[in-house]
Amino acid sequence: AVKYIVEHTEYAPDYFPIEQAVDWLGEDGVVLAGLPHSPMQTLMIDWIGSEGGRFYYHHADHPELVEELYQALVRSRRPLHEIAARSPAPVVLCGDNVDGVLVTPALFERYFAPVWAEQACCLHARGKLMAVHMDGRLKTLRQQIAATQVDVIEGFHPPPMGDLPLRAALDAWAGKAIWVGFPSDAYALGPGAVQAYARALLAEAAPGDRLAVAMSS
Repeated sequence: AVKYIVEHTEYAPDYFPIEQAVDWLGEDGVVLAGLPHSPMQTLMIDWIGSEGGRFYYHHADHPELVEELYQALVRSRRPLHEIAARSPAPVVLCGDNVDGVLVTPALFERYFAPVWAEQACCLHARGKLMAVHMDGRLKTLRQQIAATQVDVIEGFHPPPMGDLPLRAALDAWAGKAIWVGFPSDAYALGPGAVQAYARALLAEAAPGDRLAVAMSS
C-alpha cells in the first residue's frame, strides 16, 4: 500500500512563498528552499522509525520489501529535486538528520551517497548550493561525508552533543561550509559558560571562513 502511494505521488511547484521571502529579506540574508528526508531517512525516521531497533529488524528480516520501497522513493523524488533546483532560493536544504550511530558507513555508502550525488548534480546544474542537515555524531562518517558533493553541512553539533570537534571537521571537509548548531547543553550552564564556549568555538574555527553559527533556545 505504501509503495502504491509513493509510485502515484505527483509534485507541483509553488514558488510564491520563496519569492515573497526573497523580496522581504533583500540583501539581509539568504532564503533556503527545503527538501524532505532522503528516501532511506524517510524510512528510518518518518515511516518505520529506529526506536528499539525497529528499522534494523525490518531491514534484516524483510530486505526485499525495504529495498523495493527505497527504490520506489528514489524514483518518486527525482522530479521534486528538479522543482527545488528551479526555485528562486540560492540554497536547498535537505533535512536528513544524519547520525553516525544510526547510519553506519556501509548504510551511508549504499543508500545515502548515491541519492546525494543525484541531488547535487541536479542542484549544481541550476547554480544552487546543496546543504544537508547533519546534527548527529559524525566522527565515524567523516571520510564518507568528505567524498560527497554537499556544499554545506548544516546543524553540525560539536562536542559535547556531537563527537567530532569543529577544527577536525573543517580539516576533514575542505571546501565545504559548516553551519554549526550551537549546543543547547551550554545554555543550562549559565551566561558565563555560554560566552566561554562561544569564544572557544570561534577560536577553534579561526580564521572563520567556511563557518556559520546558529543559536537558538
